[in-house]
Amino acid sequence: MTSILAGLSPALTKALSTAQIASLQPSDIAVMTTAQAAVLSAAQVDALSKSALQSLSSAQIQAIATSTIAGLAAGQVAALTLAQIAAMTPAQIAALTTAEIEALTTSDIAVLSTAQAAALTPAQMAALTAAQAGALTAKDVAVLSSAQINGLTAQALQALTGLTAAQAAGFTAKTIGALSATQFAALIALSAGTLTAAQAAGLTTAEIQALTAAETAALSTSVAAALSTTQIGALSATQAAALTVKQIAVLSATQIGALTTAALDGFGASQIADLTATQAAGLSSAQLSALSLASLTAFSSAAFAGIIGKLSAATLASMTTQTFDSLLGSHLSLISTSALQGISVADLSSLTSAELGSFTATQLAAMSAAQLAVVKGGNVNPILADAAAHEVNGSLSYTGMLAVLQEADTSGMTAQKMTGLQVLAAELNTTGGIQTSAYVQQITDDVVLGNSANATWNGGSSTATALGDLTASSTQTQLQELVGKWFLGTDLPSTNLTAVGQENFPITYEAVNEPLFTTNNDTTPSTSNINQGYLGDCYFLSAIGEIALQDPTTIENMITENSNGTYSVEFQINGKADCVTVNDELPEISNGGEIYPGTSLVFENGNGSLWAPLVEKAFVQLDEQSGVATGELGVNGDAYEDIAGGWWQGLTEVTGQSVNSYSASSSILSTLQTAFTSHEDVIMATGGGSAPSGSNLVDGHMYMVTGVNAAAGTVSLLNPWGTSGAGCGLEMSFTDSISTLAANGAMFGVTTGKSALG
Repeated sequence: MTSILAGLSPALTKALSTAQIASLQPSDIAVMTTAQAAVLSAAQVDALSKSALQSLSSAQIQAIATSTIAGLAAGQVAALTLAQIAAMTPAQIAALTTAEIEALTTSDIAVLSTAQAAALTPAQMAALTAAQAGALTAKDVAVLSSAQINGLTAQALQALTGLTAAQAAGFTAKTIGALSATQFAALIALSAGTLTAAQAAGLTTAEIQALTAAETAALSTSVAAALSTTQIGALSATQAAALTVKQIAVLSATQIGALTTAALDGFGASQIADLTATQAAGLSSAQLSALSLASLTAFSSAAFAGIIGKLSAATLASMTTQTFDSLLGSHLSLISTSALQGISVADLSSLTSAELGSFTATQLAAMSAAQLAVVKGGNVNPILADAAAHEVNGSLSYTGMLAVLQEADTSGMTAQKMTGLQVLAAELNTTGGIQTSAYVQQITDDVVLGNSANATWNGGSSTATALGDLTASSTQTQLQELVGKWFLGTDLPSTNLTAVGQENFPITYEAVNEPLFTTNNDTTPSTSNINQGYLGDCYFLSAIGEIALQDPTTIENMITENSNGTYSVEFQINGKADCVTVNDELPEISNGGEIYPGTSLVFENGNGSLWAPLVEKAFVQLDEQSGVATGELGVNGDAYEDIAGGWWQGLTEVTGQSVNSYSASSSILSTLQTAFTSHEDVIMATGGGSAPSGSNLVDGHMYMVTGVNAAAGTVSLLNPWGTSGAGCGLEMSFTDSISTLAANGAMFGVTTGKSALG
């Protein structure tokens, strides 16, 4: 059958009714000329069946008038094939209505050429859904103009990828505000941080937070000046730290006041120093309270003077006396009455009479009685002034605190000195107070605030004399002895052993010039340094020897040499550090003889190393204040005999760990072996029965455990007598079977964990 289109002129084709058009088949479409297609109306194209419509060739599609395209029903456009969409001219694409655009599938959008994409109008772009926008290829996106992109909805814009720097330059504030944080970060990277002030106004807080430090630093001063308080408030500490001197210079006081405390705290000292007095005036009390002391000291004089009235009591309290004096000494009248409570007595005592006189009547009326006593008295407590002179960056060292105490002992104590020392002790390691080590704080408290061990003074004599805690009426000698007891280690323990039924030798204290840690050219504490002397403290020496074997770092960390040749020895009492100061004087036989081969030291002799004898002496002094050995405080004042005889105290007081006890039996060997190989401390105590014939065991004695072999059923032991036991006929280092140890009634002590000092 011949097609009705065959031979028809364009005019007659245009005159065909919609019914006639509707009857056309794909075979009819095949003979349609481009001239005939060019005259088709929208109504005629709408009348085509789907099969007929989809049989239109690319040439026929391109021949259809743009007015016809614009008049098509959305359903007809949706029915076009991908090839037909791709064949449309840019002008035809531009003629599509928003309804027709909305009818396009993502597949339709994806086949658009760059020429077709470039032809889309802003109105058509506004009609794109997020899915359609996301279907645009990178090449398509690249040809879009800023005007086209500015027409997208926020949702469509956020689905777009592949934006260029040239496109970004034309973005409106509205478009920038619609970008996702990721898109915005990419945009900034593309445009090297360049934004106009108008564009900056459209930035959301999320986009502000998407800026890197480098991008933040790249913002122009006009952009920085245009940022709103909301945008400024979105800056992080890292971004604030990246702001340049020029950027900060254009920020208003209101903008500065909008920074979060975290962001403001991100400012470096140079940025703080660049703030003008006007800008600083915009800071709130909350912001100032969040600033570190280092930041506060960075303000220029003019700027700082303007913020003093906003400083809080907590901020003043956080300052060291030295910082308070240097920062506020010349600005005292500017401090608010509410902040006055943050000024300590020590702070006031550090001021000159002229500075004290600068407080206003209103300020004086708001002061406490203690503060007024200093201000109205006009006198600086000499102790606090002396402490301030010895401070270094708000801290007092061992040497500095010792100097303060020694300078205080001139002509004995007074009420003024006592008050000064008590205030000084109360200021140590408090917020805004004087900082020092825990050791110095403890021994200062022991001198100034008292300790049960202050009851007596021994000084190496056989009998103790009364001493007592420090008071306002203490003599110069009493303060000197208290300082000697806690700072200098000169309260030497008594060497009288009659209370434990042992022979007394002619003993004197002598300074021993030996290294702290040395064993055969090794500077690590070792079991070979353990050589028990003429004192029954095998339980303690076995403990510290075992610790030296398992974890020598604990021994190294518990002993600190002070600058004057004395030593701090740290023990662990009930979960808290307790320090003792000892000097290098040790008991020696005074007639020049030897108690044991090679040494004149009467007690633990160290074998060429000082650490073990010093720790033994420190344990004696510790017992005076805590009763760790005897269970009673200083039974004999301060005496070696007080630590004769004990159980697991050595392990607990050095490591801070509790100890589990086990009776010797084959069933505990695996437990002992696991503990030993885990570097927990294991020592052994023999029973009271007779040792087996030929055994190296000594009844009622303690040993270091140097090895456990569960498979062989043996335990290796080391006698704390060490080289001091030479010639006694017993092996100092030996291995025994668990059955032999069980027959003796031996017990094992095992720590439950690692030392707090390890």
